[in-house]
Amino acid sequence: MKIHEYQAKELFATYGIPVDRSILCRSVDDAVKTYSQLDSQKVMIKAQVHTGGRGKAGGVKLANGEVELRTHAAAILGMDIKGFTVDRILVGQASNNEKEYYASYVIDRKSKSTILMLSKEGGMDIEEVARTSP
Repeated sequence: MKIHEYQAKELFATYGIPVDRSILCRSVDDAVKTYSQLDSQKVMIKAQVHTGGRGKAGGVKLANGEVELRTHAAAILGMDIKGFTVDRILVGQASNNEKEYYASYVIDRKSKSTILMLSKEGGMDIEEVARTSP
């Protein structure tokens, strides 16, 4: 089963795991409304597609103000990322993270089981990290 980032955040929140405040948007107008609700100058705009490499493809952007938000939201919505058309974005408060981590479950077809993958090196280059220092 694949879930989007916004769905994972909803699931985490259900179990009391802290997540940043973010709202799913399907249009630039939705993103602008969300921006005013978040009460934060800087926001992250993230494409919601079932593939890795969103950031490197231009599907994750930091916006500093409403003008940048409009520009980035318009560019990301409708974008093609590895064959997936972006029809929704997650707009959320930006945070200053001292450290990023990565966690996911992946299916190992060879052993026909799931594997919990953890890395102390999160961020946009996680696919490269998985190849070079698993």
